[in-house]
Amino acid sequence: MDKRLVQEKILQKYISHIFQKEGTMKTKISWLAPMIFFCALLLNSSTAVKGHSIHPNGQKGRNPLKPDIPQILEFNVTPNKMYPGQTGSAVFDWRVIPVPGGSAIRSITLTRAEGRGPIVNYSRTDATGRYEMSIPDSLSPGQTSYVLTAENTARKRKSATVTFEVGTIEELRKLITITSITANPNEVQAGTGPFTLDVSIQNRSGVEITGANITVDFQPPMRGSRRVGESRFSRIRTINLAYPVSGVEEFRGVPGEYHVKVYLGGAQLDAATAVMEVIRTIKVYKIMRRR
Repeated sequence: MDKRLVQEKILQKYISHIFQKEGTMKTKISWLAPMIFFCALLLNSSTAVKGHSIHPNGQKGRNPLKPDIPQILEFNVTPNKMYPGQTGSAVFDWRVIPVPGGSAIRSITLTRAEGRGPIVNYSRTDATGRYEMSIPDSLSPGQTSYVLTAENTARKRKSATVTFEVGTIEELRKLITITSITANPNEVQAGTGPFTLDVSIQNRSGVEITGANITVDFQPPMRGSRRVGESRFSRIRTINLAYPVSGVEEFRGVPGEYHVKVYLGGAQLDAATAVMEVIRTIKVYKIMRRR
């Protein structure tokens, strides 16, 4: 039997019983009022079915317990840190969904909220997407916050924030280190074939350094300097570079130094000098730290 019919019958019997009892009308009404209130609560509760409200046409509506607000499941920026002198791009990606049973996503906007990073004014309808932000080499150190705002067709909004940081060259200098300079083979007879100078550079910043420049100069005493190697690198941890050196005979009997320097955007990050000894063989035997 329908619950509402049962409740109505119980209420009818109770009212009939009250009016058959002796007492004034005022007393009977005072007994009747709590029962009417209780039955009203029961009738009202029967209009909810599994969290949905029942409309006059008998259809289920949205869950009144869950606000009709978009849900931002993912919002990231990669990389989230770079250094002055670097160029490239940072990519924002996001994933937004409606609340279960809620209104569809109407628009997605991405803007710069605070800071001196690149200005972004992006607006689309893609609930899942990405945006590539160009990074100039002239950025100043500091943090910039970017806000993603999702709006649904009910004009309800949800926002999330990520931070993009530009570090300082002073900070990076402590994290970029020339760890070794070696000749390969490490002994070459003077006047014979070429050898290779191997340079290892360690990056402990945890950030991929793009656009760095490494120079290698050989400087025999009283003969000036000669560039023997130059390259750019992009690595997360350690880089190993090889510079072929020809014309060994011109260094015969002349000691000298290999000067290795690492630059980013014109700023020197690290420098080291490898001393080369030439007697019967050429051998890199010592590294001196120079910044």
